[in-house]
Amino acid sequence: MHDILPVVSADIERAYTVLPLFPRPHPLRPRAIAALGTALYCRYLISRHRDDLDALIPLFTEVLLLPLDPAAPYFSQITKIFYKLACCLAFRFDLSRGPEDLEYAIKYYRHLLALPSKAIVELNPLEVLDNLTKLLVFKVQSATEVQPDHADEVVGIFQRLAILDPSSEHVGSIAKSMGIILLARLSQFGPMRFQQTSLYDHCSQAIARLNKSLTLLPSEHLLRPLALICIATVLHHRFTHDKQLRSLEESITYTRTVLNLWPPGHPLRPGCLALLSASLRLRYAFFGKVEDFEESMALFLSALDDEEYANPDAKYQIASQWAACARAGRHPCTALAYQTAVSLMHSSLVLGPTLPIQHRLIRKRWGELAAVPLYYASYYIEVGALERAVETLEQGRGLLWSEMRGLRTSMDRLKLSDGDGAALAERFVAVSEELENIATSAEAPEDSVERPGDADHHTSDAFGRMMEKVHELERKRAEITERIRALPDFGDFLRAVPFEALHTAAACGPIVIINHCRYRCDILIVLHGSSPVHIPTGEDFYSRTIKLKEHLLSTRAKHALESNQYQHALRFVLEELYELVGRPVIEKLHELEIPEQSRVWWCPTSVLCSLPLHAAGPIESDGKRKRYFSDVYVSSYTPTLSALIESRKDITHTPDPPSLLIVAQPDVSLPGVWGEIEVVQKLAQSATTLLGPRATQQSVTKQLSHHRMVHFACHGTLEPDRPFDTAFLLRGGERLSLLDIVRSRLSTAELAVLSVCHAAEWTDAYTPDEALHLTAAMQYCGFRSAVGTLWAMADTDGRDLAEHFYRRVFAEEEQGVSLGERSARALRDAVRKLRRKKGVSLERWVNFVHYGA
Repeated sequence: MHDILPVVSADIERAYTVLPLFPRPHPLRPRAIAALGTALYCRYLISRHRDDLDALIPLFTEVLLLPLDPAAPYFSQITKIFYKLACCLAFRFDLSRGPEDLEYAIKYYRHLLALPSKAIVELNPLEVLDNLTKLLVFKVQSATEVQPDHADEVVGIFQRLAILDPSSEHVGSIAKSMGIILLARLSQFGPMRFQQTSLYDHCSQAIARLNKSLTLLPSEHLLRPLALICIATVLHHRFTHDKQLRSLEESITYTRTVLNLWPPGHPLRPGCLALLSASLRLRYAFFGKVEDFEESMALFLSALDDEEYANPDAKYQIASQWAACARAGRHPCTALAYQTAVSLMHSSLVLGPTLPIQHRLIRKRWGELAAVPLYYASYYIEVGALERAVETLEQGRGLLWSEMRGLRTSMDRLKLSDGDGAALAERFVAVSEELENIATSAEAPEDSVERPGDADHHTSDAFGRMMEKVHELERKRAEITERIRALPDFGDFLRAVPFEALHTAAACGPIVIINHCRYRCDILIVLHGSSPVHIPTGEDFYSRTIKLKEHLLSTRAKHALESNQYQHALRFVLEELYELVGRPVIEKLHELEIPEQSRVWWCPTSVLCSLPLHAAGPIESDGKRKRYFSDVYVSSYTPTLSALIESRKDITHTPDPPSLLIVAQPDVSLPGVWGEIEVVQKLAQSATTLLGPRATQQSVTKQLSHHRMVHFACHGTLEPDRPFDTAFLLRGGERLSLLDIVRSRLSTAELAVLSVCHAAEWTDAYTPDEALHLTAAMQYCGFRSAVGTLWAMADTDGRDLAEHFYRRVFAEEEQGVSLGERSARALRDAVRKLRRKKGVSLERWVNFVHYGA
């Protein structure tokens, strides 16, 4: 197939020459666009080069300004262009997960399927239905609740296609068979209405129809390998139900035939290789032939080694499956498979231009595969390579923050180097700033999809232009990075951080990493200047911690924080956490001779991110007062080791007292804020206050860069499905969102105190290992330390906590001590005093946490 590329490319050059001869509104312009578009479309299907796709979409959108009228003389060309535009948008959605592309592609496919049957036949309804159902599968998988209307729609279209004249280019027969397969695949994704149809009972019928279609398709027909792989898929599924070896053997035979027809570079070849690999593993499980398992592993590598197949997200999913299979079979390629998968995670993020889109990619597209770095770390722990386990966790967690930090990499050392260093540093900074501006830009509304034919998205395609710009900038950045690495002493520029550097994060105290995954759970203590220390956990650690998180969150959702039900739930969770984590960590720290009252940092993963580890307890004690973990060691949290290292860079001891910015919004629902402001102003010797109407988004952002400390006392809003919209609520409904904070660059910021509800809350809607909350955002934009809340806070606690906290922070004896050290100990002591106050319930003091240095 690649032999025709020169011919197609020549056709494209000629079509580009002809197109200007037919300016709008020349009646022949649609035909000229159709000629150029068809050639570009053909080349994209062969080569899958993104440049062709980016050229096709704006070209095709021009034609959609014309009405889609079956009576029009150009109707045939218009419908074909309309269909190809829908396909292109679906292709780009598969690459980039742009919400606009998904909605437009679905609408266009639906519009095409609403045309008269003859038009459907001309457009190949099989492909239209296949493409539409793939997008509907994504909609069903992504929905918080399964929407039966998507399934009903597919059933309706399927029934309509099934009654088409089967003699019309055999579309009816193929479409019905494909429809059965698609519905069978869809039925796996939720309790939808058509699931009761028992479609696996129709496997034989589907195979018979597809075999019949093969007799009608010439050997070189493009649909022939598609029909063969459909047969292979149905046979594979049938074997998993009836265990008839003949089905499995035939599936393997058909799949091998298709692989001979689809050469390297074909977009469907990796999926075909994955199917063959799965079938061989089933045969290995049945017969125990080692050669089947070895070939299965080799097929994964073949799929990933295909240089012409350039979809990193699909490759990541294949690599993740390879790692899981290799580990299950104890194959020596396990580490290579995991490393490949983790490397591809970072490449996949480039498919989304903005942070919100990248977050959706991780959360909705990857699903459980987002935990692959945790699996990889558990594998290294299993084989005793603890340092590699720590490195692995660092590479695969906090991906969004680490990608952004890479864009803000300091170029100071490079600017002072000899040769081209200064010029390369300047170019790298310029490209990185452009990428960051795009990444932190606001997205177009997802629901602004108009009917086909309107000149809305069709005249702009802002998302497409944004993606094109991102790809161009990423290419430039990769080229500059390679040139920097070629310089003396810069070979490790932007490479994964080795343990030799990561252990420095524990310079001020041990870091407790808790790796939580389905393979095994482990606690690692990172110490400065030595290898990590391992604490094993019980076999039920995984399930018990999941139940603790579910119990705490579900109780919080059903009952008020001050309710007896929530107090009982929280007390139970803290007691369990002490048994599972607190007790073994304290015992190990004692064994390591880490003095009590030293600082300790928590770096949890997965469900542990939602649990208050700092308050684990109570601890057995002879005294009358209950003691918790924070009474023994001063607790802080960090999303990653790199974040902690970054928060300690270039610390300069500036004169006390530090300048403080107070941002407050007292109202009838927050009467206690007045007392809180008064206390903070009294204790702070140098403070600027933005109160009420003065506290606008613009004024707050501007003032942040002029102060070392900030204290927020206002409402906070939590957006579980859109974490980058989580925000501080200012006057008149104005918001200072997480994304606004991320855009800031605060070189002198040191401490942020967020006396705000939900400032450090993790929820089910977040990918936990990404740490997408306001407290982490303050740390990212430059604050070395931050104080936040795990849930809603009592209005009166702000004043009480602030008085005790700032009294110690600004104490004369604390001068010369870093604000990070001061704030961690000041928070612990302030919480102790709050805890001893009469009438203060458990959830009120557990609520407050310290992040960073």
